[in-house]
Amino acid sequence: MGMMGAAAATAISQFGAGGIYALRLQQKKLLSQSGKNTVLPKGNTGRIVRKILGANLSMLAKQGSLLTFYTVATGIATRMGPIHIATHQIAYGLFCLTTLWLDTGNMSAQMIMGRNLKNREKALSLSKYFVKYSMIQGLAIMAIVAGVGRFVPSVFTQDVGIQRLLLRCVPHLAFQQLLVSVVLVLEGLALGGNQFRYMAAGTAVSTVVGVYQLSRATDVVGIWSSAVNTFFGFRLVNAIIGVTRIHLSLKAKERFNGEDDATMLPVPG
Repeated sequence: MGMMGAAAATAISQFGAGGIYALRLQQKKLLSQSGKNTVLPKGNTGRIVRKILGANLSMLAKQGSLLTFYTVATGIATRMGPIHIATHQIAYGLFCLTTLWLDTGNMSAQMIMGRNLKNREKALSLSKYFVKYSMIQGLAIMAIVAGVGRFVPSVFTQDVGIQRLLLRCVPHLAFQQLLVSVVLVLEGLALGGNQFRYMAAGTAVSTVVGVYQLSRATDVVGIWSSAVNTFFGFRLVNAIIGVTRIHLSLKAKERFNGEDDATMLPVPG
């Protein structure tokens, strides 16, 4: 059926997945139940809607920046020639395969941080734990990529030119497992701490810097060594600042509450 068949298959799969998801939500009683009061409390509707929109904006910025960066990278690699675009597509496929595993830490960090924002000590402890987790996870995947990387080119192609370029990209792909693991977990912590606007703005800046580095690349190795590392390096700095903002805010709130308690006058007998 050509393009029409591809479009129909995509639509059917999305509706099917949505139906299964809705069924699971219904089974877990996470959807609105008939006969129960599901109206939001007065005065909270606007705040809740703003929070949802802020979270959506941050997630859109996060995913959109990644897609924008790699779309531009693909366009630049295409202009470099067949060997470079073939190498780039294989490297990108491997990158997506490994980073999908790393993204699980992002969602866990976001949910757990969101539940512990009222306690600064817990939030700080969780941040330290997740950073350690991300580093262990990243190092493990990095070791795997570095270990099997030399055998990967021959699996995908027998073209000697592509194999050579891929072998030059593998060390950078391996290092990026650690870098991306830490970035995703820290971004999850920042989003769990309601740093929506800041993270959206910072991610946009990271994309601009990354695209600038892409424009300076002269071969596919330059894309994966300089541009990709720069892109995620700026996201790492942005995520660190986002998490720091959470703890500074919690510390200031704790100090403010302490001052309020200290200035309260005792109530006469």
